[in-house]
Amino acid sequence: MAAVPDDRICLESDMNTFRGIDRLMMQACEVIAGAKGWSVEETMRRTHANAQRFFERSTFTPASSASSSSVSPSPVKTAPFLVEE
Repeated sequence: MAAVPDDRICLESDMNTFRGIDRLMMQACEVIAGAKGWSVEETMRRTHANAQRFFERSTFTPASSASSSSVSPSPVKTAPFLVEE
């Protein structure tokens, strides 16, 4: 983890309940914080900013331009414990 560039670290979860996401995401933040020498708050801020940049760069292109429906990417969803800058 320490070797991963700071701007490449993102957090995600497959949990489908907010209670599970909060607990597990906080544990992930603590692990990353320890490996990087950051505070948990700094880890949340950095990973949130990285996720925003990632999703801003991501685009969805339908396989067929003849399709009548268009699909747009989902907005970035943040865990409730993240603090907006």
